[in-house]
Amino acid sequence: MFKRRARIVFLDPGDGAVARQACTEAVRQGGAWVEPAAAALQPAAGEAAAAWTDVAATDWDLVVAVDAAGNADWATLLPGRRVKVWDMADEPDPEAAIPRRVAGLLGGFRMKAREDADGAE
Repeated sequence: MFKRRARIVFLDPGDGAVARQACTEAVRQGGAWVEPAAAALQPAAGEAAAAWTDVAATDWDLVVAVDAAGNADWATLLPGRRVKVWDMADEPDPEAAIPRRVAGLLGGFRMKAREDADGAE
């Protein structure tokens, strides 16, 4: 199996609502493989997503930029980071797309877990 769970932060350019939904879905679908968190560039008071400035120093394995507007300049915002951008602008229902996108992201972890299980006899 893995030496440790992958640290993934879902980063929302807005208030963090979409990032929080993606984080919750990641826990539901792959809590054994990932250690997810949610962050926002413009967090709202009382929201569950942390401010990006508060978590940026963490050594994240992957930053998933959940870009609802599809127009943020993530290369400038996150220099030197391993980033996957989810451009949600073309999604007819971005909220409904989150479980599917998380499943795709976690698919590799599930495949690796099956390989490990098959090899352990």
